[in-house]
Amino acid sequence: MLRKSIELANRPKIILALPSSVEALDTKKYEKSGEFDSCPVCLEEFMTGVDVTTMPFSHIFHKGCIVQWLGSWYTCPMCRFEMPKSLPC
Repeated sequence: MLRKSIELANRPKIILALPSSVEALDTKKYEKSGEFDSCPVCLEEFMTGVDVTTMPFSHIFHKGCIVQWLGSWYTCPMCRFEMPKSLPC
């Protein structure tokens, strides 16, 4: 029992983006601009009219991709900008 407690205490802590900060990200319909042609998370090309989410510094992602990413980590996958963090799990 003591060993299990020590193992749990020593495991790496997972820090997620604060859910309210993820919900507050701007979502819009994609329009080809030439600057961003594909999602940096899944690497698929953006299709005109698909929902994309814009991070505070203008990196864009498929909405589902960045929501899933920020559900696992608290930084931008492109520049490592730190979103507001939840308490470590």
